[in-house]
Amino acid sequence: MTAGLGTTVITFKIGDDLLIDGNNKIKIETAHEIFGERTLIQSRTVSESIKASVDGNKENRIVTINTAIINDKEEYIRNVPV
Repeated sequence: MTAGLGTTVITFKIGDDLLIDGNNKIKIETAHEIFGERTLIQSRTVSESIKASVDGNKENRIVTINTAIINDKEEYIRNVPV
């Protein structure tokens, strides 16, 4: 699978415990997998590799992902249920 934001592109394979960010190979804790009809990936690792910040609120089970500023406009995703 390939994902990206701006000029940053990351690649990973289902069942693999590596994420490729350009020429960098990043070992992750858990391999990417398919569960039913869903693809499970580590959102923190993927988000941080595209220079986004990730904050978690365990009590409310909310993850906030904020991306960088692109074209003078802040792009963000908020309140993603865990």
